[in-house]
Amino acid sequence: MPPSETTSFNFEIEDEEIDELQHFLLECGEPLSTRRLALALLENRFQRERERLLAIQRDCIPYDPAGQYQTGDFLLFTAENNAIGEIIGERPGNNDEQGKFQVLQLKFEDGSVREYAAELAAAHPLNLNHHRSLFSHDVEDRAQTLLSAQSQRILPALRQRLLATGKLAPGADAWFPNDLLLEITAGQLQLMEAVLQLNAGGPLTPEELLEQSGETAEEYHPLLIFSLNVALKADERFTEVGPAGFILWHLTRLLPQEARSPLPILRHSSRSLALHPDLDSDMVDCIRDLDDEWSDDAASAVSEAVTITLTYPHRRAGTLPLNASLREMFPNSRVNHCIWMKFVDGKDGETYSGWIIPEGRFVSGLASFYRKHEIPIGGYLLLQRTDTPTHLNIDFISYNERSESIRLVVPSENRLSFSEQRRQIGVAYDDLMIFGVDDLNGLDQVVTATRKMPLSQLLREIAGALSLLTPQGAIHFKTLYSAVNLLRRVPPAPLCNELITSNDFRTVGGNYWTLTR
Repeated sequence: MPPSETTSFNFEIEDEEIDELQHFLLECGEPLSTRRLALALLENRFQRERERLLAIQRDCIPYDPAGQYQTGDFLLFTAENNAIGEIIGERPGNNDEQGKFQVLQLKFEDGSVREYAAELAAAHPLNLNHHRSLFSHDVEDRAQTLLSAQSQRILPALRQRLLATGKLAPGADAWFPNDLLLEITAGQLQLMEAVLQLNAGGPLTPEELLEQSGETAEEYHPLLIFSLNVALKADERFTEVGPAGFILWHLTRLLPQEARSPLPILRHSSRSLALHPDLDSDMVDCIRDLDDEWSDDAASAVSEAVTITLTYPHRRAGTLPLNASLREMFPNSRVNHCIWMKFVDGKDGETYSGWIIPEGRFVSGLASFYRKHEIPIGGYLLLQRTDTPTHLNIDFISYNERSESIRLVVPSENRLSFSEQRRQIGVAYDDLMIFGVDDLNGLDQVVTATRKMPLSQLLREIAGALSLLTPQGAIHFKTLYSAVNLLRRVPPAPLCNELITSNDFRTVGGNYWTLTR
């Protein structure tokens, strides 16, 4: 492949090329993916180039340093992206290594004039036995290679042009002419709604919908599946919830609440999530270690297994954060606002339906898992990929229950206090972040009472209550973060910035803070 195809790539789609793709779809008779259409477009381009070069080859002479040429001849330089130059002059050349030869003056299509050697007696790397063939790369291979290197530019541009035609129906990143879709009647859609209703709203694949609605398997032509998907997508009663590569349908009205509106306990109201410029490296590392889903860190490297610490908001909501560590582990979708998946309990194999909400940066569906295993606030959770892309294994480090001293939340008179008490625990946890909550109703009352309290005041009150548990009154930032999030969803950055800019706090090293008054 010519180097310029990947190094100086410029992808523009002509109207004629869109017409060619529409004819291609008609010839195939079934929907094709954006990627397949992109390959067809590139193959057509390279084939036209091939034909153009064949025509050029009939009128030009491939350059060979050993060849003899005359003024007026046109030479083709296959080693220079098939540049064409006309010989406008020549002169003798001579050196000790090459002996006598001719120096050709050539004028190229861009107007430049360059000199090349001819009639060389000695062997040269550019002689006909070694220089690159006019078609050293197969059309299909060139298309595959270019698409692999430039897919992030080619595919979105092609999707946009195909959609702009108004003549092609999109569905699951595939395309087919609108006029040739199979008719899906209102009665058939009502039947699909009933099928989903009988299956608790879904999700079901289009094949399952057809099967349960009475269609026979022999009729599951790709065009029927595609036409059904297009019709369901256009009907607000149905929502597509499959991850990339999987089409799954669900009744919109029976989606879980968190898929239809954000969970209040997970929403934050911080205006800025940027870190204060005066943060020392220890605090930056601490914030990165917390791995809050709203921290503006770069995504972590993709991993097969990840360990996270469960915070109160997610423990109460039965959710997981879509943070930097977990984001790449979960199935994703280019267009769906909620994505269905399954959790597999690493202890007993029980499965739980999960809902990935990218905009809210959380995954729901784990309330039963947390209750069953009595996972504490601050408990470590282990997430691991499985062989099934839509399934994720969830586990924790367990041990025989034992009585351990932990911080207990004590709501009183619309404020929080804390005490050290012993509880039976059988799950590994972060001792800086663990809290026990016996009185959820009391905690909710404090949340309501402090909703309008400035963060600075809320932080002072919580820090003051926590400082009574330690002789020096020093509190680790992770403990403050975990405690503040009992009452209000606050990401690490605004919390840390408040500590730095407040006269009420000072750092004593090791990410520990004390009240100054």
